[in-house]
Amino acid sequence: MMRTPDSQLVFRQARACRVVTLLIAMLAPCLLRPSVLFGQQQAFEFSPYKVQIWLATETAGELGEGVRQSLEFSLSQRIEAFIGAPWDAEIVDPPAGLRSSMLIDPTLVTSEVVHEFAPEAWKYDKIILLTVRVSPREFSVYARELDCRTRLYGPPVQRTVRQPELLNVSCFGAVADSFRAITRLELGEPKSAVVRIRAGGLVLEQSSPCYVGSDDILLPIQRNNDRAGEPAKIVPIEWTFLQVQTPDETNPYLMTCRVWSGKPNPVTGKLTARKERYALKVKPIAKTTTLRVMSRVVRRGDEPYPMPGLEVYAKAPQPDPPVEPEPAPPTEEPAASEDEAASAGESETAATGSTEPDAEEKPAAPVKPATPKVQGDPAELLGRTDWSGSLEIVQGDTPLRIVYLKNGGQLLARLPMVPGLDTILIASVPDDAQRLEAEGFVKGIQGQLMDVEAQREILKARFMLRIEEAAGLKGEEQVAKLKEAQDLLEEIKQLPTRNDLVRQLDVQQNQQVEAPVKSVQARIDQLYAKLREALGKYLSPGMVNELTGILNDARRGQPAAAITARAE
Repeated sequence: MMRTPDSQLVFRQARACRVVTLLIAMLAPCLLRPSVLFGQQQAFEFSPYKVQIWLATETAGELGEGVRQSLEFSLSQRIEAFIGAPWDAEIVDPPAGLRSSMLIDPTLVTSEVVHEFAPEAWKYDKIILLTVRVSPREFSVYARELDCRTRLYGPPVQRTVRQPELLNVSCFGAVADSFRAITRLELGEPKSAVVRIRAGGLVLEQSSPCYVGSDDILLPIQRNNDRAGEPAKIVPIEWTFLQVQTPDETNPYLMTCRVWSGKPNPVTGKLTARKERYALKVKPIAKTTTLRVMSRVVRRGDEPYPMPGLEVYAKAPQPDPPVEPEPAPPTEEPAASEDEAASAGESETAATGSTEPDAEEKPAAPVKPATPKVQGDPAELLGRTDWSGSLEIVQGDTPLRIVYLKNGGQLLARLPMVPGLDTILIASVPDDAQRLEAEGFVKGIQGQLMDVEAQREILKARFMLRIEEAAGLKGEEQVAKLKEAQDLLEEIKQLPTRNDLVRQLDVQQNQQVEAPVKSVQARIDQLYAKLREALGKYLSPGMVNELTGILNDARRGQPAAAITARAE
C-alpha cells in the first residue's frame, strides 16, 4: 500500500514524538538523581533534629491540668528561644501503657518496650522521657534521652525544685542536658576518623546542646541493618572513643577525630547501607566510675574471676607529635672566581683577627633539629585493685583518661575511658600469674648473677694485688702472700658457677605450669631466653683456670711483668 506524502509526514512526526518521549523517560532519573543525592547528603548537616518529648506528670493538686499545659507551653517557648533551628520538637503525652511505667520507674521503658508500644516513634531522631513528680516538699524532674538511630539511652538527668515558678526552667534544663548530639562516621582509619555533624549547619552558638567542637569526646556505635533497613544489631564499640580535633578544610561540618581505643583498628572497614557507624557526644553525669578487672575466659565453660593487686595508672590523652619537615636538598651555588675567593679570604681573616697561616678553622657545631615535645603529664598511680578486682576511677583534668593496667613489670591493657559516664565498667585481661611467677624467679636469678659476678671481680682484684706484692718479696713473706692469694682463689671456687645457675633455670622451667593463654606463655619463654643469654655472657668458667695458672707462675718465680701480662 502506497503512502501519500501527508501520511508519511504524520508518521514521521509521531515516531519522532515517541522517540523524544522515550529519551526523556530514560534521562529524567539520571538528571534528577544528582540533586536528590545532593539533598540527601546535605540534609544531615542542615536538617533539624526531630525531637519528641514524652511529658508525664502526676495527677496531684500541684500538677493539675492547668499546670501541665502551662509547663508544656513554657517548655516549647524556651526550646524555640534557646535552641531554635536545630530542633524540630513537639511535646506529647506518652503512648498508652507507658505513662504509668514512666512515673513508677523510667528505666522500665526500654527500647524493646518502645518498639512494642510505639513503633512509629523510630521515625524521630530523639525521644526524651520527661517525668515530673511531686512530694509535700518538692518537685522531682527526671529526663532521659533515647537516640532512635542507635536505640541507646543516655544517662538520666535529675533535678529537684522547691519553688513552683522555677519548675519550667528546671524541666528545660533537664531536657537540654540529657540531649546528646550525634555524628555519622564517614571515614575510619586506625588512628583517625572523619565524622559528619547532624544539624551542624544550623548551630549558631557553642552553648547549643547540638554543638560538636574541638576536644569533645564521641562514643562510636556500630549498627548492622537487615535487608529492610531495620537494625539487626547495634553495639557500642567497646573501649573506644573519638576525640574531636579540627574541621575539614572543605566542609566545616566534617570533623577530623583522633581514635583512642584499647582494640586494634576499631573503626576501619567499608561502610554500606547495611553497615553504619555513628558517634554520640558523651556527657558524664557522675564523678567516678568503678573499674572492675576480671580474667579473660580462655576455655569454654570457664568462669571469669577477679584480678586483685593490679597496678592502675592513668594519664590524659597526649596529642601526636608534629611531623618534622624533610630537610631541603642543598642548593648548588656557582663557583666563585679567584678574585672573589681572595677577597672573601681577606674579609674572613680580618673578621676573625687571625693572621697566622697555619691557623685552623673550627668547624661550626651542627644544628640539631628541635625535638617535638608532646604535651601531657606523666601517668599517675591511682592505686591497686581490691579483692574483687575493682577500683574507683575519678574524673581528671580532661573528660577522657587513658587507664593502664600493669601486673608486675608487664602492661596488661591500655583502656581509654570517660569517668562518670558509666556506673561500672568491666575489663577482661589475660591472667598472667604464671608469667608473674616466672618474672619473680628471673629477677631473683638476675640479682644472684650480679652479686656473684661482683664478688668474683672483687676477689680477683684482691688476688692480683697479693700476686703483685709477692713478686717484690722473698722468703716467708712471699710464701705468706701467696698463701693469701691461694685462699682468695679458694673463695672464688666456692661461689656459684654458671652451671649452677643454669641448673636452677632448668629445674624451674620443668616445674613451670604452662599458661593457658598463648601470649602469656610467649612472654614466659622470652623471659627465660633472655636469662639464658645473660648467663652465657657472665661467670666465665675460665677465670679459675686462669688465676690458677697465674698462682703457679708466681710460685715458680716468674717475673711480675710476665704474670701481669698473662692476667691482662
